[in-house]
Amino acid sequence: VAAAAAIDRARGAIAAFWGDWLDGLRLLARTWLAAVLLGFAAVTGVGEGVMLTLFVVFVTDVLESGGAGYGLVISAQAAGGLVGGVLVARLGGGITPVRLLAGSAVGVGLIDLCTFTYPLAWPVLWPAVALMVVVGFPFAALSAARATLQQTAVEDAYLGRLLGTFGTTSALAMVVGIVIAGTLGQVV
Repeated sequence: VAAAAAIDRARGAIAAFWGDWLDGLRLLARTWLAAVLLGFAAVTGVGEGVMLTLFVVFVTDVLESGGAGYGLVISAQAAGGLVGGVLVARLGGGITPVRLLAGSAVGVGLIDLCTFTYPLAWPVLWPAVALMVVVGFPFAALSAARATLQQTAVEDAYLGRLLGTFGTTSALAMVVGIVIAGTLGQVV
């Protein structure tokens, strides 16, 4: 009897979770900014999933840098994010969140493009380390702008449901990116 009750509670919790997520998606249909941000979260979530899966392979195999090189690159990214966060807090106040999001997304994309193409001509580690530090600024700006826009996209009464929808959608998109990378990683 206790096991059946536990199963019923779990089913109810799962149904409530998906119901709340669907309610959040319905809310997006009424708010264009939230809908655009959800699309952005889905696209970047897939990209993050691919990066999580293949970045270690990029550093260890393409740059031939092993685990220590991977640790150095990831540490450089973290340091760049910390410095970027401080700089965004000091310098980003005069820029609208929409412009900050757009500009920083372009900045992250261009730096990532440089990061993954320079080894075609020069497969050494140190440019990746430097680029990971530099990408910290636009990535911090992107994160701040996205969070600001998400928090102002709907009335406060709906904010929790909307943020939950963003988080769930982003996480599901990351799973899709991981599956894509895991499946096509050897081919590409």
